[in-house]
Amino acid sequence: MNALIVLGLAAIAGLASASARNEANVNIYLHLADDDDSDYANTMHYAQCEMEPNAFMPGTLHHRVHGSIEMHQRGDGPLSMSFHLTGFNTSEDFAAHNHGLQIHEYGDMEHGCDTIGELYHNEHAPDHAEPGDLGDLHDDEHGEVNSTRTFNWLTIGHKDGVLGRSLHRENLHT
Repeated sequence: MNALIVLGLAAIAGLASASARNEANVNIYLHLADDDDSDYANTMHYAQCEMEPNAFMPGTLHHRVHGSIEMHQRGDGPLSMSFHLTGFNTSEDFAAHNHGLQIHEYGDMEHGCDTIGELYHNEHAPDHAEPGDLGDLHDDEHGEVNSTRTFNWLTIGHKDGVLGRSLHRENLHT
């Protein structure tokens, strides 16, 4: 499933899952101004991903998540991600409401989760048990996530940025 997104810059986002664990992925691709641009440090960069349930997945899955992840970053400053997601199952089976968010090496969704690679190891990441781990998303009693996170070690662009990689929402996470 791909969707076209426009907010200052163009991006293509995809959401897919390939296993019974009900995992979701978002792929982000966009072209930014050259790093050598004289005003790069003052330029605000935007990307927005529209998430929808994968049309190829069975309708009986536990979560049918959709919504948006909006990103913005001035030059190489902190990257802000705003999450506006709905469709998380709120039954007793999912009372913990924790959903891990991870960055994986590749954005290739040709074969679903099988082609996104290992967790992304950014040299600027803080010490984590898993460096690609962005922490948990916590849905509320209505199955919604409306929160903002800031990451000092991530960028939208550059060679080691989030472009061309996958954001993976893991169902079972603590």
